[in-house]
Amino acid sequence: RRALAMQADAAVRVEVPDLDPLDPVQTAAALADAVGRLSPVDVVLCGRQAADTDAGQVGLLLAEMLGWPAVTQVILAHRAGEGRLRVEREAEDGTEVVEVELPAVLTATNAEANLPRIPKVRDVMAAHRKPIQVLTPSLAAELRQWAVLEDLYVPTRESRCRMVEGDSPEAKVEALLRELRQLRVL
Repeated sequence: RRALAMQADAAVRVEVPDLDPLDPVQTAAALADAVGRLSPVDVVLCGRQAADTDAGQVGLLLAEMLGWPAVTQVILAHRAGEGRLRVEREAEDGTEVVEVELPAVLTATNAEANLPRIPKVRDVMAAHRKPIQVLTPSLAAELRQWAVLEDLYVPTRESRCRMVEGDSPEAKVEALLRELRQLRVL
């Protein structure tokens, strides 16, 4: 509804019955099915990462399933000519500008520049009267079989540490070399 209030042309909800929560692969597969049914689509815009798991995988998995290019950490995108977008994206050392052929998947960053504007009250009220198309992926049964989380744990590994004895750095090096030879590391 919020997207409709911000002047989106239409809204579609992808609903997978009896399957909650979806893992990133299941989510991407459901979205890929929906995008295929809504064809033609030029751009799919995804968030940076899930709020619950911080996975950050759906956008890239979706692009792979669709066979489309993907650009991550997008700050700004605009048309660069017929069938292309010029995209500004966050990079480790600043901002990077790339061009991508359409159709494409973009994942937005949570930069302050990407905060959506607040819709007008009139538009919020109008959005509640607009229809929302509901799509159920044709592969809903397959999604149920995809993966089941049976256990989640943090792997642990036993480790030991011994201090190398010696009165000088040279003596410590000699003691370390002796120890490594005994362990047959050297």
